[in-house]
Amino acid sequence: MKLSKEGALKDRAALMKEAYTTLNKHLRDLDHVKAWEELPGESALTKASLDSFLGDIAASVKKYNTEIEAAKGALKALKN
Repeated sequence: MKLSKEGALKDRAALMKEAYTTLNKHLRDLDHVKAWEELPGESALTKASLDSFLGDIAASVKKYNTEIEAAKGALKALKN
């Protein structure tokens, strides 16, 4: 089944919204770390746990940036 360009854009928008929601959760988690000096879930703040936590955030940011670039490409394709 072939999707229309508009359907593809709606799918892309849903993926971007999901990634954006994840980034907002990470922002709240970072505020928690700053305020309470512990990771969310009351985990101890160690170098290894912080590295893992920040790695998860970096992966989410990379995914969001990828979705933005894909959306730009989809919009450009729709114009053509």
